[in-house]
Amino acid sequence: MQAGQLRHTIIFQVPTTTTGSSGEELITYVDTIKNVPAAIEPLTGREYLAAKQIQEEVTTRITIRYFSNSIDGTWRIKWGDRIYKIKSVINTIELNRELIFMCEEIK
Repeated sequence: MQAGQLRHTIIFQVPTTTTGSSGEELITYVDTIKNVPAAIEPLTGREYLAAKQIQEEVTTRITIRYFSNSIDGTWRIKWGDRIYKIKSVINTIELNRELIFMCEEIK
C-alpha cells in the first residue's frame, strides 16, 4: 500500500456502557485509537423505503496499515463529522500488511 493512498485521518471508537439517572443502560463511544492514516472509498449507495420513510444506506471500504489490535464489529470509525459502523474486518490474504473495514455510514 502506497502512503499517498492513506490521505484521510480516522479515529477508532470503542463502546462503553454506563448507567443513566433512572437506571437505564446507556452505550456511549469513546475515542480509543486516534490519528490513523486511512483510505476511504464509498462503494455503493442506495435508498430504500422502511417504515414509510426513505432510508439511505452507504457501504464504504476503509483501508489502513495493519496493526495488532482486536478491533471488531462493536467498534466504530469516526472521520470528521461522519460515523461508520464496522460490518467486517479483513486482514488481506492474512499477510498482516493491511486491514480493510467494510462499513456502513450512520446517519
